[in-house]
Amino acid sequence: MYALVHHQISDPEKFLAITQSGATFPAGFEVLAFLPDAAHKTATCIWEAPDTTSLRNLLEPVLGNTAVNSYLAIDETIALGLSKLKEAELHA
Repeated sequence: MYALVHHQISDPEKFLAITQSGATFPAGFEVLAFLPDAAHKTATCIWEAPDTTSLRNLLEPVLGNTAVNSYLAIDETIALGLSKLKEAELHA
């Protein structure tokens, strides 16, 4: 499934250091897009994950108190642009 994670960032320097660290994730978890705003106060990510609960359990310990995070399952049947992400993923 695809999930959207929205981050309200409280510690931009630490949050960005974590996201840029090159961490590897278990099988079944892949970040497809990391989209920070210009001020680094918020960011949105698109993930491929088994479900939002397991994604939350993976990310919360890593991100700690650097951000407040919201997790949403994407409705793939009506989403726009996912096919481009899927295609890019196949050619990566």
